[in-house]
Amino acid sequence: MKKNKINYKLLGATIFLFIALLFSLTTKWALKNFDFTVEELIFHLKVPMKGSNLVVLFDFLRKCLLKTFIYVFILTFILRNPFEWKLNAKIKNKIINVYPLNYNETIYVIFTLILMIFSVFSAFNKIGITAYFNDQISKSTFIEDNYVEPKEVNLVFPEKKKNLIYVFVESLEPTYLSKNVGGYQEVNLMPRLTELSNKYTNFSNTSIIGGALTVPGVTWTIGAIVSETAGIPLKIPIEENSYGEYKTFLPGAYTLGEILNKEGYNQLFMMGSDAIFGGRKSYLESHGNYQIFDYYTAKERGRIENDYYVWWGFEDNKLFEYAKEEITNLASTNEPFNFTMLTVDTHFPGGYLSNECETLFDDNLSNVAYCTDKKINEFVSWIQNQPFYENTTIVITGDHTSMDANFFSDVTDYERTTYNLFINSSVSTDNLKNRYFTTMDYFPTTLASLGVQIDGNKLALGTNLFSNEETLVEKYGIDYVRKELAKRSNFYNKKFIYNDK
Repeated sequence: MKKNKINYKLLGATIFLFIALLFSLTTKWALKNFDFTVEELIFHLKVPMKGSNLVVLFDFLRKCLLKTFIYVFILTFILRNPFEWKLNAKIKNKIINVYPLNYNETIYVIFTLILMIFSVFSAFNKIGITAYFNDQISKSTFIEDNYVEPKEVNLVFPEKKKNLIYVFVESLEPTYLSKNVGGYQEVNLMPRLTELSNKYTNFSNTSIIGGALTVPGVTWTIGAIVSETAGIPLKIPIEENSYGEYKTFLPGAYTLGEILNKEGYNQLFMMGSDAIFGGRKSYLESHGNYQIFDYYTAKERGRIENDYYVWWGFEDNKLFEYAKEEITNLASTNEPFNFTMLTVDTHFPGGYLSNECETLFDDNLSNVAYCTDKKINEFVSWIQNQPFYENTTIVITGDHTSMDANFFSDVTDYERTTYNLFINSSVSTDNLKNRYFTTMDYFPTTLASLGVQIDGNKLALGTNLFSNEETLVEKYGIDYVRKELAKRSNFYNKKFIYNDK
């Protein structure tokens, strides 16, 4: 019995068809649901995805991968079905002579190759990969020209060092507020944060409540953590480097965590997800000797059951309760502390609505935002009623603008920014409004809020917003800063990535 030989040309064409359709469906799905950057996409291809949200994964499997298999089956049947395609006989004979397959098989191979090429180029352009690679072949000295080495700046701490409670709120932006106070909603989804913003310090890009402008390298969580604590963007080289290949994450950076650790602060970073995701654990452990409390810590300590898993791990309702316990423990010592936490309920897509949250609005994310506003306000109130509050500064920031493309699809003629709030700062300023700055400026600003005197008021690429010094955005303009930070920086790669300590 003669065995059927594998037709590798047809097998290759089928693989091309699968890749082409997967590219097209994934691009359409991603652009419809997520507001993301190429830097984030490439970064997550270079680091372990362990700890990512299963909701997003399952949505991808259902809407992209499963559909691809179905479409490939249907198209393969249609294109290889043995009926005669209507073509001029002369053209048909030339095709068969050039390519050693029967006529229908030849049509199938040609179709898949054309579709493959079109899909890849279309996806690259829509997502911005083509522009990203163009930036990578354009060199810039902007970072090198403006970087201020934090190690060389004289920092003078007050005799009695203040505690720091730093809250990264997932995807928190002023856009959630009503239009009359600085947002874009008809109804204010965060009335309590609005009140706090008017009472305490909110640096704004407008004359009312606003925030920090976005630049390349700071628009996803680990990029935001790096920018706010190290004063630099998280840039992703396209060559051989992977962030997972080195002993430390950004070994050449000198950060807020390292400065506070040197000054004797006890430091703890809490999150309800897996700290490994996105390189967060590596960054925190190599820059400041942080204790880390994450999803797995909660299981190990019996705070949640071994099989408990919601959203990204455990929800913010539990996170804030555990935070109170950990802060109380830190405050019981005679040493200053830095307690930093990262919330998760407002993460895309749509956010996570806990059982205790009210459902006042038609869409899920509006309800989540309103509930998060309430939880943050209650947490702040709890801190303010503790004996350690008098000597504690609270910093609340959005890590980045939301990636939920559906909720913000109608936002036009409005500059989306990331939220900030400084409570019980040791210093103040009248220069709060109509400021142009980025999250990198929070690095020196946070230290200043603790009463630290900063010689020159600049650290890394950040400027102390409590001072009268111009930020890089105020000096050069936002368009120029974005353009230069998007380009390749040999100085950045050499100093921060390859410079193992």
